[in-house]
Amino acid sequence: MGLSGDIILKPLKQLPGLRSISVMKNNFEGSLPDLKKLSALKTVYLSDNKFSGEIPSDWFQGMSALKKLHLANNQFTGEIPKSLTTLDKLMELTLEGNKFSGKIPDFSQARWAIFNVSNNNLEGEIPDGFGKLNASYFAGNDGLCGAPLKAMLSPPPQTSKQRSPRQYSSSSSDVTTKKRNTTHHHRLRLHGDHRFRADQYQQFRKNQTKPAKPQSTRVKE
Repeated sequence: MGLSGDIILKPLKQLPGLRSISVMKNNFEGSLPDLKKLSALKTVYLSDNKFSGEIPSDWFQGMSALKKLHLANNQFTGEIPKSLTTLDKLMELTLEGNKFSGKIPDFSQARWAIFNVSNNNLEGEIPDGFGKLNASYFAGNDGLCGAPLKAMLSPPPQTSKQRSPRQYSSSSSDVTTKKRNTTHHHRLRLHGDHRFRADQYQQFRKNQTKPAKPQSTRVKE
């Protein structure tokens, strides 16, 4: 829509039945409005604007009805507000495409429909509760580690039974060479001193190929 400027919440307080705010894909800028003044909100969509700066840790304190918070693709900095971890009904949180830093807080929520913190400056180990989520929701944070990213970064181990074709070829060649050497060595040892000279060995081979002379039989008179 191309709206810009600041969002003024004071007039909205006159709407006690207000449950949702959506101003996505505009040019609103400045700090995040103090949404605690509208504590009955269930959904907040502020993605794709130009909001910036740090969000105070207690900025969402008391917003017990909040289920969906979308702040993606802005310019927020600092740590992820810890007050978000106290919102039991929160099931969608999109913070991707900002400049959040520090560690991901330990969220108490058991189920998430959406949780995306990709493409920020987060670091440290991902809390255990997120191990089953898609790894792409944490990508683009060079300092993050642990599941589910661990599965992407660590290649599967190669077992002793899994060998490349090149290894098989090398092994086969070694065995063939070994057999040839062993056979040649045995031939020399079966027919005399294995230190034969070349001319002696050639003569030995000629003798082996000559046809045997017929033996005469004498008849006694």
